[in-house]
Amino acid sequence: MKRMFFILMLIYPIVLFSQGITFNMSGRVSDANGKALQYVTVKIETSGKVSGTSTDKDGKYSITYNGSDSIKVTFSLIGYVPVHKTLAIEKDISCNAVMEEAPKELSGITVVGDAFVQEEDHISYIPSKKQVNGANSGIGLLFNLMIPQIDVNRMTGEIKAVDNSSLGLYIDGRKASIQDINNLRPKDIKKVEYYDTPTTSYPGDQKVINYVLKHYEYGGYVDLRTDSRALYSQGDYSGQASVDMKKLNFTVLAGTKFSNDNSASSSSTDNFSMQQPFIRSTSSEDYDVKSRQHYGLLRTTYKTDATTIYLQASLSWRNNPESDMLSHVSYMPTVYTESPSQLKTYSKNVNPGINAYFFTRLKDNQTLQGNFIYNYGNNDYRRSYIEEANSDAPILSNTTEKTHGFDGTLNYKASLKHNNSISLYLWGVYDRSDADYNGTETDSQSLTSYNILFYPTYTQTFANRLTMTIQAGFNVDCYKINGEETVSKIWARPLLTMNYRINNKSSIYLYGIYGNSIPQMSSMNSAEQYSTQYEVLRGNPDLKSMQILNGLLAYNHYVKWIQMSAYVQYEGLFDVIKRVYSSEGNIMASTYMNNGDYHSITTAVNGTLSFFNRTLQISCGLFMKNQILTGMMSAHNNRLTGRLKAVYFSGKFTFSGYYEPYSKNLVTTPMFTERRSDYGISVSYGNKGWYAEAGCKRIFENNPYTRSYYNYGEYSTDCRNFSDSNDKQIYLKLSYNFDFGRKTDKKKIELNTSAKSGILKL
Repeated sequence: MKRMFFILMLIYPIVLFSQGITFNMSGRVSDANGKALQYVTVKIETSGKVSGTSTDKDGKYSITYNGSDSIKVTFSLIGYVPVHKTLAIEKDISCNAVMEEAPKELSGITVVGDAFVQEEDHISYIPSKKQVNGANSGIGLLFNLMIPQIDVNRMTGEIKAVDNSSLGLYIDGRKASIQDINNLRPKDIKKVEYYDTPTTSYPGDQKVINYVLKHYEYGGYVDLRTDSRALYSQGDYSGQASVDMKKLNFTVLAGTKFSNDNSASSSSTDNFSMQQPFIRSTSSEDYDVKSRQHYGLLRTTYKTDATTIYLQASLSWRNNPESDMLSHVSYMPTVYTESPSQLKTYSKNVNPGINAYFFTRLKDNQTLQGNFIYNYGNNDYRRSYIEEANSDAPILSNTTEKTHGFDGTLNYKASLKHNNSISLYLWGVYDRSDADYNGTETDSQSLTSYNILFYPTYTQTFANRLTMTIQAGFNVDCYKINGEETVSKIWARPLLTMNYRINNKSSIYLYGIYGNSIPQMSSMNSAEQYSTQYEVLRGNPDLKSMQILNGLLAYNHYVKWIQMSAYVQYEGLFDVIKRVYSSEGNIMASTYMNNGDYHSITTAVNGTLSFFNRTLQISCGLFMKNQILTGMMSAHNNRLTGRLKAVYFSGKFTFSGYYEPYSKNLVTTPMFTERRSDYGISVSYGNKGWYAEAGCKRIFENNPYTRSYYNYGEYSTDCRNFSDSNDKQIYLKLSYNFDFGRKTDKKKIELNTSAKSGILKL
């Protein structure tokens, strides 16, 4: 017995040491000149278990590992000779590395790593060759990665967080738009970083996707793309070219988009409780909606090891040719005569813009980043409505508008000595709209708004496991209408996030944020416009900002073949901006006002399963949402919904599909909205720069619609909208790209094609 006890006493420490104790290894990686190397893959192997991470902008890394008698460490980076080390076990190890640049391009070297690596404050996803070959854009590649917290629709090009929190899109740490992501070539993407709790590098965002690109010194590329839809006449055709000359890059992009919705129609029932109440039934018979957009840009970039500067000029010209909708209108009782009606609309937006960006490393531990955008808008909007039996002349609205918009940010960041950092983020937004209304009612509108946001942020990491971020921010909202006195408001913008790494496979995070949302310029409008002979729409210049309170608690778990995320989220809106209706004799007036609160609680589980070395990936989610709207026109909505996506890689072919069931949502305006189920499949082929993708969606649906309805008291509405975009679709994407003179880059495209307007539209 004593001998057995003695043996157990010898074995116990060994078992405890090898299975239950974790240590930390940290260090810095630099080149032969002492310059910090970013994005170096650091992998350690202990007792057959492999863990990994990558270096930050200062070349630093930190990783935990289980006890073992020895550790094998590998440092690898494209363009550098890998470094291998074997170390004896210690409690905490400091291991630095110096990497030498390869004497020639290492085009044949492939760094083989895990599909995803949990790092200190984010998850890094390393695309496989199959995932890269199965996409022709940054959006398509993100779909193939199937990050469980991100919802990507490769057919529509939408990217959003599954919990509907604000998602920031970045390219090499630079804020980007959805079109910038779409223009990326997958083969130029080194990895994709996902942040649950963004650090001081990404202030103002609740979640972040950052694309890390490869970089080259010489040569260039040409990329041509088409995206055509059948049944729904729609297309997007673009070409871009880029040339690198050591520190300089020159890029040009041009493209055109169009859509023809030949089946746009609606049927609605509206109840008016006026001096003479009646019910109006409207059924559209023919409505052809067209859209045309042309866009282009020129950009030059200067890049050194410590500084990046670029200047860009862009132009977007959007035109919605005259659309003519013929409808049939009937009344019960016959307050107005049953009559055909005709609605004609036209709009045009011309938006030139200038963008200047810089990033510089002040010291090894300090950086300064700035981004400045100016956009000018020349907008026209025309509307004509007539019920032939009830009016001698149409109700007209002819509006011309000039807009000026400026958006500028500065972010100073300093990494300190004790696993902490600070950032000072300043964001300024200026918008001005001058509009003249002519037609049935004549009016003018001059609206100026500017917002200043300041986010001082502090991040601290404890024991390489718990990362806490505290933001004590505020913003100032100011606006002035028609030269009157400026209205100013100051709001606090505090933020607290905590991310605890249980181990290399699991983490828990939470965040709480308080902020505000300023009203849109169009709703703050002081103008008044008639839509029919008995309906008038008014803006409200006295609207207040809505207050926002969000909180989320989530658990993430990652192993080789499964990624899982479960969360509980609360969203609160206070002083909600609602649309209200009131009877003024035989006129129904509509405007906006602050009233009541909105509360939403969501419980969800999302997961991604991988099989056969990521040849087959399945992503699914289940969501339970409870919505409550208080105050005037109170309402509630409970809904259970889900989603399912899958992708399969076979040689040069990729097969994918998705399904989203019927859903009902409560909008704070207020309004109930219903959407029919959505589903689709696609197949793609990629080889030597050529890419083709064909797919279809809702192919078995018969005349699907979206429904919106609500009872506002003196007015109620129930409307069903039909369009080609909600109906069956077949699409074909074709692209071809080639490199020339390449040695080691691909630049990002930054183009804002949105049109900003403060016009009060009917």
